[in-house]
Amino acid sequence: MPLPSPNHPILRAAARWRDRCLRSDGSVFTEKSLWNSENVKYLVRYYANNLDEGEGSFLEKLEKQLAPAPGSAKQLAAEMLWVMYLIMIPGAMHPGTKRRQIRQVWEWSGESIPDSPTELVEALNDGVVHPGTGFHMYRWREFLFFVTTMEAWKSLSNPEQESLLSDPWGFGRWLTNQDESGTRQLRHILLYLLFPDHYEPVVTGYQKRNIVRTFVKKFGDDPDQVDYADMMVLDHYLLSIRKVLQRADASAAFSFYEEPYVREWRRGLVDGPEPTPSGDDDRWYAEHFGKARVWLLAPGPGARLWDEFQRESMIAIGWDDLGDLRAYPTRESIHGNLRDLYGWRDPRNNSLACQQFVREMRRGDHVVVKQGRKFLLGHGVVESGYYFDESRAEFRHIRRVRWVNVGRWPIPKERSGIATKTLTDFSPYKSWLRMAYGVMESGREGPSPPPPPNTPEPIYTIEDALHDLFMTPGQFHNIIDSLEHKMNIVLEGPPGVGKTFIAKRLAYRLIGYKVPERVRMIQFHQSYAYEDFI
Repeated sequence: MPLPSPNHPILRAAARWRDRCLRSDGSVFTEKSLWNSENVKYLVRYYANNLDEGEGSFLEKLEKQLAPAPGSAKQLAAEMLWVMYLIMIPGAMHPGTKRRQIRQVWEWSGESIPDSPTELVEALNDGVVHPGTGFHMYRWREFLFFVTTMEAWKSLSNPEQESLLSDPWGFGRWLTNQDESGTRQLRHILLYLLFPDHYEPVVTGYQKRNIVRTFVKKFGDDPDQVDYADMMVLDHYLLSIRKVLQRADASAAFSFYEEPYVREWRRGLVDGPEPTPSGDDDRWYAEHFGKARVWLLAPGPGARLWDEFQRESMIAIGWDDLGDLRAYPTRESIHGNLRDLYGWRDPRNNSLACQQFVREMRRGDHVVVKQGRKFLLGHGVVESGYYFDESRAEFRHIRRVRWVNVGRWPIPKERSGIATKTLTDFSPYKSWLRMAYGVMESGREGPSPPPPPNTPEPIYTIEDALHDLFMTPGQFHNIIDSLEHKMNIVLEGPPGVGKTFIAKRLAYRLIGYKVPERVRMIQFHQSYAYEDFI
């Protein structure tokens, strides 16, 4: 269907939500204060930190989880579902079903839902797009993402919030950083609702990659030069492609889901199943893993610990200053200590990795090791509980693993949109895992990694890197994380402030050893032409 006009009830309703609930702590349906930090914390406490993996529908389990929460938090949950349902066309969820479910959740509070403005009722009638069966199947994950994102949003100051709401691309990057898995459809939905002039109502990364690949190639560019793992890159491409296509046909009702465009990019679909699991994917997973979970792990920056992991039949994570993780009863306690020790404002990915490594990972679970977003390095089976090894110089949080297959296999570009964080539960992404194990069991390997340094030097620790460096551990770790994700950084400042000194420390830390011969420096003058630079 054509895209709605700026005055469409859906976009008017989204603007109302933005102004009343993101810019302040108000409510969509009432004059109450519902979208406030206190209510969000109740949802974090009773839902995000109390996930129910048992039997029952999403709403049945949500009702049990929110039973101890105050009525205002339940009303907030109802309004959050309203936001999630705005974009769905009747073929995805009937408008009556939307209203019934929202009313049902609201009435858990003991109050009747008030009469809403006409535009809010109308906004649920049409929708914009069908998000697919995966959105329904993993609605609990989308709601979890919404809750944790609102927790992060409400922690920002009003000037920070206003700055993001006035910057579509800045907000997009901020929201993308909240998506720990890199696969949440609600990320795409929220960006379209808030910034319809900048983002398309295409709500899966899979479809965005195929649209970009199809039209970049059609316009004569090399589709293999696109970073398909970076959703912000894809969103920029989609906007540029839309503008070119609109200029060509002067259609005010342009949509990538309308002919002739939809036929072109659907015909260009890459081989392989979509990320949403099919029945075959479910059966494949059950045959391979039963009820065990599968974890995706990064063996240190640049995969520098992978040789040791193989040699010692182990996996490990960092954040050693925390000490034994068993001493922390909750994720919140880990989160607070990470913030205090490293100076991070919101170490949610790292606290989740620690909590999962010590309390959720089990013997018999499987682990897939990857290098960034480009290579798979192997897979194995977890064979021990967690323990803290104080004798190690770094990465002291340990589990033993029996490696089943090791090598170095390139991840297909169209499937490289995976999380760059240390540890991720990939059990829900059965289609991706099926692809990954197929690649690793194919027998075909990619280029070999560079050999480890032939040096007697001891491991270059974080303490070594920070010695005489006027930088906090948190600042240093943030730069390392950026390097692993983006593969480059810019250090700026006048001559003599220590940029080269810091750069060498970063290089040695990434390598793992202080090996000067493996670090190269090249200098360019501002008057150099492009040809000189190359």
